[in-house]
Amino acid sequence: MKCPDEDLQALRDIAVQTNKEWAKKLGIEQAAAVTCVKPSGTVSQLVSSSSGIHPQYSRYYYRRVRGDNKDPVTAAMIEAGVPHEIDPYNSEATVFTFVKKAPKGAVVMEDITAIDHLEMWKRFQLNWCEHKPSVTVSVSEDEWPAVGAWCWENFDILSGISFLPKEDSNHTYKAAPYERISVEEFRAYPKFPDINWDLVEENPDKDTEFACSAGACDI
Repeated sequence: MKCPDEDLQALRDIAVQTNKEWAKKLGIEQAAAVTCVKPSGTVSQLVSSSSGIHPQYSRYYYRRVRGDNKDPVTAAMIEAGVPHEIDPYNSEATVFTFVKKAPKGAVVMEDITAIDHLEMWKRFQLNWCEHKPSVTVSVSEDEWPAVGAWCWENFDILSGISFLPKEDSNHTYKAAPYERISVEEFRAYPKFPDINWDLVEENPDKDTEFACSAGACDI
């Protein structure tokens, strides 16, 4: 069910006003921004949700995550036998590959066009978010002219948007963050091994969130 634009605006205004009232009661500054799109890239992985205003990548797909070779978690996952490879773009990082299945009934990338996705971004930008909601839009080869025209027409509000070629465009991005697979490939993939995380030593200098995983972009 689609929430009408006017309802999004009303909910946004209520959130901002409530924040203003409570900031005054607590004697603190009002938040610079209240409304945003969630869940973040990291949290979405934990609950098998798509992040922010993105559809699920596909019904079945590979999800690849990069880890610093100096990170104890990276070493533990390699030792446990998690499928991995050296990052083709950074020899000091390792790429881990996981299989994912979209929840039943979820909207997947094949269900919408690049323009559909851009219009969704625009709707939340104009009616809900006080900042620029970040989004990564996948574009088929025959969609680029229309996407270029859309960007020109909406240039004044354009920000926080990344573009990637869809797999049907025969892109050559090695170890891509997402890769569509068949149900047979999903079922045949090795089971994730057991890892004793208690044996992983913390590294306070490296215990940080992966780049682009907190909703900044979905690549």
